[in-house]
Amino acid sequence: MADLKRTCYKSDKIKPVDVNQFINDADNYALGLPSLAEQKEAVKALGSKSIRKNATFSLTELSVNELALHADKLNMSKSALIRLLIQYLSSASEIEKRRLLNLLETS
Repeated sequence: MADLKRTCYKSDKIKPVDVNQFINDADNYALGLPSLAEQKEAVKALGSKSIRKNATFSLTELSVNELALHADKLNMSKSALIRLLIQYLSSASEIEKRRLLNLLETS
């Protein structure tokens, strides 16, 4: 008998989901996009496979504030969020890319 103590495994720990996270995941599912959990796993996998290099970007104050807001909402770092968005853009279809560019031009 190795150990009689009850141990808590990772699969036993279920984190509560915020209502907004649930709705965002439902929206992502409806659009055929990966769930937030899948996105976080993709970021972890992406980060572990590559060597990271520092980069410098010039962003408006509004962009920096929005980035911080979204990173807090998703409970991830700003760098991880940027890597996720780059990965999403890389895997997006040409139609999705054009739609995103049109959204940027109109805002």
